[in-house]
Amino acid sequence: MQIRDPDAFRNLNPQDITAYLRTTGWKEAETKPGHSSIWLKRVDAEDAEIVVPLNSGFRDLLSRLADVVANLAAFEDRSELAVLADLQESSADVIRIRLTQPDTADGTVGLVDSGVPLIENAPELMLAAACAAVEPRARYATKKPQDATDYVRKLRLAQSEHGSYVLKILSRVPPSLTHQPILFGDTEEPFERRAVQTLGRALRAVRVASDQALASGKFDHFQAAVKQGVSSNLCEALLKMGGSQLKQGNELVISWTWARSRPGEKNDVREVSIPGDRLPVISEAVRLYKETTPQPEFELRGTVSQLTAKNVEGPPIGPVTINGFVEGSPRKVVVTLSEEDHTLAIEAYRKRAFISCTGDLARQGAQFVLKNPRHFIIVDDD
Repeated sequence: MQIRDPDAFRNLNPQDITAYLRTTGWKEAETKPGHSSIWLKRVDAEDAEIVVPLNSGFRDLLSRLADVVANLAAFEDRSELAVLADLQESSADVIRIRLTQPDTADGTVGLVDSGVPLIENAPELMLAAACAAVEPRARYATKKPQDATDYVRKLRLAQSEHGSYVLKILSRVPPSLTHQPILFGDTEEPFERRAVQTLGRALRAVRVASDQALASGKFDHFQAAVKQGVSSNLCEALLKMGGSQLKQGNELVISWTWARSRPGEKNDVREVSIPGDRLPVISEAVRLYKETTPQPEFELRGTVSQLTAKNVEGPPIGPVTINGFVEGSPRKVVVTLSEEDHTLAIEAYRKRAFISCTGDLARQGAQFVLKNPRHFIIVDDD
């Protein structure tokens, strides 16, 4: 199929083209810096040539790029659309998320039950992996690492692929450059690559932990998987992406391929399937992660509803109950304050004023407790 719209080539860049050529058997024969590079390859017993423009100021740049795509399509006996897609993905790790259900064989899914949950929660899946690439934790509360949020904002949603229903995410990564060995081991991969590597490890660990927990009935397997990047956030994203229609016999399949410009390990497993019958186990793991993992740096805002003094004749100190919100739901949270802060809590109680306090939120039985409270202030003292 020929591409007739020249704007289709506007986002194609030389780095993508040369990465593709280098990994498909083409050899660079000549380079004119700031102008073009010439690549050669034997095709059907003849010398084939591709000229890659290197100057974005060429007036006929789009025409030159169109020629590159057309020539490659002719040499490879493929459609121009397929070649263009491969070129544009040369500098990106590609994550494919596929729902396999009885009614997805035609490449479509139900908009409300499957399509919307898949698209809405794909960023949450990638964010959970990126957070774990910074620091593995069982749970990431409201404030996420800046590197992780910056990374997710740069991700691109590519055109869906046919076959069940495939959501495709592009994670652009810097090209690898050859260099002399350094003194103390290998250099660290860029964060973009480490985020996708962490996603892969975490997904494999979720599958193993869910299989083991299904057999043993123990949460321990999920707790051990935290060091591999598994978190309540990642598990919850998988649950929501499965939607309400993922049942036994159906699967959520996630695969990833490395950018041509930065090859990864050749023999590693790059596809994980989550069967529908594992979702109840993963759902219970999410609940237990949240029940057993404190939320550090949690900001509690609300009103003082109850004061308790440990000793009536002693200083004003003891547990204080705050009516606030936890994960969007109204909750009573117990805080034990210092004498100075307890005095402020009494004042807030009398004035019915709002307070703010930071600490580590944990669940103890049926109640929430804010441990290590600090920065207790009255925010509304009118």
